[in-house]
Amino acid sequence: MSFSKVLEKKLNEKGLTKAEFARRIDVADTTVGRYVKGTMMPRPIILNRIAEVLGCSVNDLYKHF
Repeated sequence: MSFSKVLEKKLNEKGLTKAEFARRIDVADTTVGRYVKGTMMPRPIILNRIAEVLGCSVNDLYKHF
């Protein structure tokens, strides 16, 4: 499973909208949309924020099922 699919799944599991998630990780709503579409990857510092907000490790975001 790609990063974008794992991210989308975790957002759904947490019940977070893209807008709320974007606010929590301090990026634009459109940026989160690009992460979910797979057209953009987060920088390492943002990736750490993503993992923190989602309550997982960075490695969890790259799991292949």
